[in-house]
Amino acid sequence: MNKKFRQIRNTIAVILFAFGIGIFILSQVVERNNLIKWQEPITLVLWVYITLVFLYIIFLNAIPLVCNYFKKSKL
Repeated sequence: MNKKFRQIRNTIAVILFAFGIGIFILSQVVERNNLIKWQEPITLVLWVYITLVFLYIIFLNAIPLVCNYFKKSKL
């Protein structure tokens, strides 16, 4: 893989990690303060986050590894 692709992949990973920490802190604050109105939007944001992480894993990690494996195994 080229250097630019790895840099993009690492940048997206850092952004998703920071977003996950923010969601975790926000959910803890909402739970401790018993803010009922905020629970449904946080659930929606959590589902969006899980979807983004899943797409990141599939498209930026798994598919390039599989493609490289099959390129190397050609005879």
